Amino acid sequence: MTKKVFTTVVVFVALAALAPAVHAQESNWRFSLDPALGFTHYKDYSALSLMPDATAEYSGLTTQITLGAEYKGIGLALRLSTTDINTSAITQDERVSLQEFSLMLRTPIPITQQLELMASVGIGYLRVDNHFYASDWGAVRHGINTEFEIELRYRVSRSIYLFARAAIGYGQTYTRPDALPNEAVLGPKQGFLNTRFGGGIGFGFQPTKKRLSSPPELTVADGDYPLLVELR
Repeated sequence: MTKKVFTTVVVFVALAALAPAVHAQESNWRFSLDPALGFTHYKDYSALSLMPDATAEYSGLTTQITLGAEYKGIGLALRLSTTDINTSAITQDERVSLQEFSLMLRTPIPITQQLELMASVGIGYLRVDNHFYASDWGAVRHGINTEFEIELRYRVSRSIYLFARAAIGYGQTYTRPDALPNEAVLGPKQGFLNTRFGGGIGFGFQPTKKRLSSPPELTVADGDYPLLVELR
C-alpha cells in the first residue's frame, strides 16, 4: 500500500507542476486534480472472496486520484480507485485487490465563497484480483461499478482546497476464473454493496483569457513614401 500511496503523490505533483501552462490558456473551464485516502466498507463480501468465509463484511484502505473538468455548472471526472483487503482465510493468505476506473458526472453547489458541495454519479470498470499467497495462485474477474457521492470542499486559496467525501456504490463481477484451487468456491452472489469515506487536498485551476496589449501606433515618416513607416 505504501508504494501505491507514493505513486499517487508522484502523479499529483507531476500534474500540479503543469499549473502555469494550464492557467495561461484561453478557457472558461475549471479543472481540478485531487488524490484522496479513505476507507471502504463492503457488504456481501462472499461476492469477493473465493474462500468459504463466515465474515460477511470487511473494510479496507482506499487510495483515489481524480481528474475533473467543469463548465457552467456541469462537470466530468476520471477516477482511479484502489482498495486492498486481507480476508479471514489465514491459512491460504488470501488477499483481494479491487481497482475501479470510473467516469463521473458532477455538479457543484456553492454554499459560501469558500464552501462548495459536489454531487456526483459514476459508472465504470471493475477489476477484482484474488491472490492466495500461500500457494502463489491468483484469479482475476471483471465487472462494472456504480456510485453516488457527495463531496464538501473548503477553499484555502484560489488553487488549493480541502475536501471530505462520502459515497455509496454497487459492484458486480461478470467473468469467472477458469480454475479454482482446492477449497476455493465461487459463491452464488457476484454483486456487493459498499460505502466509502475519505478526504484529502485538491488542486484547482480556473484559467483566464489572455489580454492582448494595444498595437504600436504607426505614422508616416516625413518625406518618405506612404508604405515606409516608423514605429513610435
